[in-house]
Amino acid sequence: TDARRKQEKDRDDAWTPDSKLAWNRLWTIAIDTKQATQLTRGASHVTSFSIAPDGRRIAYAAQPTPRLGDAERSDLWLVPAAGGTPSPLVQRQGEDALPSFSPDGRWVAFIGRKERNLERWSNQYLFVISSAGGRPTNLTESFDEQVEGVRAGAGALWMPEGETLLFTAVSRTDQRLFRAFVDGRPVEPVMKSTGVDAGPSLGRQGEVLAWTHEE
Repeated sequence: TDARRKQEKDRDDAWTPDSKLAWNRLWTIAIDTKQATQLTRGASHVTSFSIAPDGRRIAYAAQPTPRLGDAERSDLWLVPAAGGTPSPLVQRQGEDALPSFSPDGRWVAFIGRKERNLERWSNQYLFVISSAGGRPTNLTESFDEQVEGVRAGAGALWMPEGETLLFTAVSRTDQRLFRAFVDGRPVEPVMKSTGVDAGPSLGRQGEVLAWTHEE
């Protein structure tokens, strides 16, 4: 900015890290008109998001500042894709992040810790919540491993039928693919293997699953 350039010219450009935080803001753009719209402002650092299948809403995770320690204060929000006031979807103590809309738009899956748990070493779980709001349901309550998304920056992967989700978890020295069920059935491994399984991708109807395997 002109003001910043003047400060540098006048050697009045001293700063501290807290004064130059890099904020992630959520934007959309209309492909036909190329009209861009900023959706988030203020004390809201966006870390992940998911667009609803109908393109009308976006679920996103945001923490109050970009500071690493504030990841434990991440909550989930919904905002109209055309712009508007964000509304809270999940607000509670502890980190909630990596939202993922179900194929029919009725549910939002996300990865988080149990309510009021602020310890980074504690287990993460896979939850679902109605996109209309309500209380989250823990799908991996009895699964004693650290739930992770299917790849960096992504959450769980919905199967096309909208009843099953894929995720990864480290089991001893292996990383494996697992599936959780919206109806609460116990978690199951997708296949029996050793090594590192990651990055699953599904065919449109869910008939083929591809992934990478490191031996």
